[in-house]
Amino acid sequence: MPGAIETAVAAFASWATGAFITATGSSSLLAAQIVYSTAYAVGYAAVAGASYAASSALAPKAPGPSDGQLSIQQPVPFRRRVYGRAKLGGFYIYFDSKNGDLYQLIAMAAHEIDAIEEDWVSDRRVTIDGSGWVTAVNYPPNAQTDQFNPKGLDWVRIITRLGASGQTASSVLQAAFPGIWTSDHIGIGISDALIYQKGVTSERFGNTYPGGAQSYRGLVRGAKILDPRSIVSPTVSTWSDNAALVIRDYLTHPDGWRIDSTFFDTGLAAPITAAAADICDELVALKNGGTEKRYRLWGHYGFDEEPRNVLRRFLTPCAGYLQPQNDGTIAIKVGVWEAPTITISDPHILAYEIQHFQGEFDAVNEVRASFTDPDNDYQDTESWPWQDEADIARRGHIRPVQIDCRHSPSYRQTRRIQKIVMAEASSEWIVTLTTDMSGIRARRQRFVTLELAELGLTLTCRVTAFSINTATGVCQIGLASFGPEAYDWTPALEEGDPPVSPPDTSSDGVIETPANFIITVETRTISGSVTGAVMVASCDPAALRADLRVRFEYQVDGDTGWTVIYTDSDSLIGETGIVADGTYNWRASFLSAGNQSPYATVSGVVVTVAVAAPSAPTGLTATLSSPAVTVLVAFTAPNSTTFHAARVWRNTSATFGTATDISGAIFGSPNQGLSYTDTPGAGTFYYWATAESSTGAASSPTGPVTVTL
Repeated sequence: MPGAIETAVAAFASWATGAFITATGSSSLLAAQIVYSTAYAVGYAAVAGASYAASSALAPKAPGPSDGQLSIQQPVPFRRRVYGRAKLGGFYIYFDSKNGDLYQLIAMAAHEIDAIEEDWVSDRRVTIDGSGWVTAVNYPPNAQTDQFNPKGLDWVRIITRLGASGQTASSVLQAAFPGIWTSDHIGIGISDALIYQKGVTSERFGNTYPGGAQSYRGLVRGAKILDPRSIVSPTVSTWSDNAALVIRDYLTHPDGWRIDSTFFDTGLAAPITAAAADICDELVALKNGGTEKRYRLWGHYGFDEEPRNVLRRFLTPCAGYLQPQNDGTIAIKVGVWEAPTITISDPHILAYEIQHFQGEFDAVNEVRASFTDPDNDYQDTESWPWQDEADIARRGHIRPVQIDCRHSPSYRQTRRIQKIVMAEASSEWIVTLTTDMSGIRARRQRFVTLELAELGLTLTCRVTAFSINTATGVCQIGLASFGPEAYDWTPALEEGDPPVSPPDTSSDGVIETPANFIITVETRTISGSVTGAVMVASCDPAALRADLRVRFEYQVDGDTGWTVIYTDSDSLIGETGIVADGTYNWRASFLSAGNQSPYATVSGVVVTVAVAAPSAPTGLTATLSSPAVTVLVAFTAPNSTTFHAARVWRNTSATFGTATDISGAIFGSPNQGLSYTDTPGAGTFYYWATAESSTGAASSPTGPVTVTL
């Protein structure tokens, strides 16, 4: 059925490239008057001139590399297929909490992926163990390495599934939400990630889980695809980012164009497509040493996208195009010079129109492009423009065109494509030929030789358009001068330097632990009268952030409570009042907007500064007070510079040695009148008063005085 095959191929070419086929006068294809026009500028070639800029402006916006890194919630999940490498978030399949723990299930791709190479939690690259528990944060360099597992505790868990056949429902979700998440929730053919956050104390929450629920991104190796070149297993899919093989997969996949693979893998197309895959695998030298494969393709497409737009994006990074063959098969070709085998010369040329250089409004002297940059967090990144400096100088202004190389994973690959596009867009000669039927030889050619004897021109050209009118027996052929130099590449002269990626600022959110935390003990005289020991705390300023303030806390060794020392917002020094001799523990942390850093600690600070005991209190009295069951003990603090506090003692006999401290420390100033109210019950009681220094050195007792209730 050659006629039917030819019709199918022509229809496919029309959808993919804008070619058209019309028939008039008969329902039979073979008997019809046929006008067959092929726009050979498939993919990247369509960028030449302002026409491409206009079509790009009218085309719907397709997802870029950074779009796929977000995790979103929406009623109807999006579906996508991923090729090469990509950093992905996804669509929330489940989001719920239980007993203070949070569970997030994120679908990343609607197919099996090859591997997840890196796990990222809220811009932190993490290491996980065999059970998925986060064991360390290893990027960015200044990040808190134990943010998600302080002191080796298991706080965050990541369980990923590749979407392989035979996967089962999540046992973690089934255990946490029985009856809601069941064994039927398999996620057939879906690659996903479950992020489990354990609940933490409010004191730790802000630093461990800034912003609450932690986002997840995975660096994945995407779809496994077939390689018909494989001698060992041509029917077994493996991961590859070979551009020709990726395009073949998209054209034949059920979630792509759904074209039968025999169109590409048999007949005349098979060796041509295999050769294109070989070209993609060729190693290209780099300026600073090493090599990279010539044409790779990374990224993803949504199942709701217009197929022709996706195909155009996939063809651009490899200078690719589709070439229908005489047997009805379709060859995939990529950018490489092919010496012309067809010459069109005067005997067969009926008429021609020729233009020397592009017109002012069609001229292009700068090609701009964006690509996916692994060194810039797999984001869309602008390449340096490729410029025709001589033309810019001649015109006095820049005539730019933007090409979409988002599926190129390399600055160098993008630069090579920019050079090819510039060569196409700035052809010196643009020719439209009218030939006799011998011109049909150029129908499926990429490059031809043109000889115009009367102008003394012999040109190598690329074919930009082709049509046949069988009624008149003529062909119309569009040509543009083009030579092998467009594909030549000198890394030292043409590669240039990669774009400078913006600095990584993800560590700005780190609340670091105070460094150089020091406690000193000093002897001080307070208010010119009380002398004693004070402890002074200090630390270095925060290295990463200027908005942090420090909080110091201390406790008596063995106690459970902590005393907070409040400092000014910009102060890095705090001190206690006068403290008694003893052993103390300290800790310090940085604070910002309710978040707190881990503690720096200093333990076992010993205070041994002895301050002499003050004189004994004077004027001790003990009188019955209203109600009659209470005793008011009053006295005057000594006129002594070392006085710090007083205590009231009680006994049922006149022996001080067995008396009980009933008041605790009563703080005051020298010569100050002090008192204490006691409710001892019925009986006769003896009272004493003592004074003491800041370090606990006590005076002799004053008393006793006696009261009977």
